[in-house]
Amino acid sequence: MFDMIQIGKRIAERRKQKNLTQVELADELGISYQAVSNWETGNSMPDIAKLEDLSKIFDVSIDELLGNDARAEVVKNILKKEKISLDDMDEEAVKDVLPLIKPDHIEDSFKTEALSLQHLVMLAPYLDTEVLDEMVKDTYQIGKISLLAALAPFCSEDVIDEIVSKELEEGDIESSKSIVVLAPFIKQETLDVLFLRIYEDKGTKGVVALAPFVSTNILDQILEHELKEGHYKEMIPLMPFAGHSDAMKEALKKPFKDYFKKQHKEE
Repeated sequence: MFDMIQIGKRIAERRKQKNLTQVELADELGISYQAVSNWETGNSMPDIAKLEDLSKIFDVSIDELLGNDARAEVVKNILKKEKISLDDMDEEAVKDVLPLIKPDHIEDSFKTEALSLQHLVMLAPYLDTEVLDEMVKDTYQIGKISLLAALAPFCSEDVIDEIVSKELEEGDIESSKSIVVLAPFIKQETLDVLFLRIYEDKGTKGVVALAPFVSTNILDQILEHELKEGHYKEMIPLMPFAGHSDAMKEALKKPFKDYFKKQHKEE
């Protein structure tokens, strides 16, 4: 992470060397003097554009402002206005610099063609949603559910839904545990189809984790089926999430009463 206290001290020292007040420096930068004060006390950082302006006003290098480390190198590369490859940069340094870059400059700063999913996860919080959606569609590989979960909060629901649908067709989703983290970002209709697909393959054990997110009518259908089959034990984990119509409640009473009596005797 940037040492904001030390950077703030350097900004304050250079400002005083130039005999500028915080208000005068703020006026030159087109910002409030409170922003300058927050920089100097280490409560916040200038964005990259302001770092360049400070460098020119103080007649010092970026290295002198930030300290001569990998983060300063990333900033200097971005200020050259030439797209840089994430493969060529220190990943931790890039992570520290990203919050300083305005969203509409991210695409101008980095080469976004043929990004790895890992690098896309790193950039996701800073990219426009439409841009990110296209990049995710181009980059995503079937079976990378864990990485998709990291991208989901920043993508549109349509794109997540489209990819999950592809996973259903081409992937090997063994249980709801592998996709439950995506549930809040998936359309209800797709979730229900996914739930039924896993249930058909793995039975009730495979879908327990996804049960809180599925339509109650779907769960009721499954419970009715399991009840007819006499699979009382398998029904128990799903029952708290079902709708339970009056007819269903009545149907459950005697079988479960008998089931628990039997279990009690066996114990």
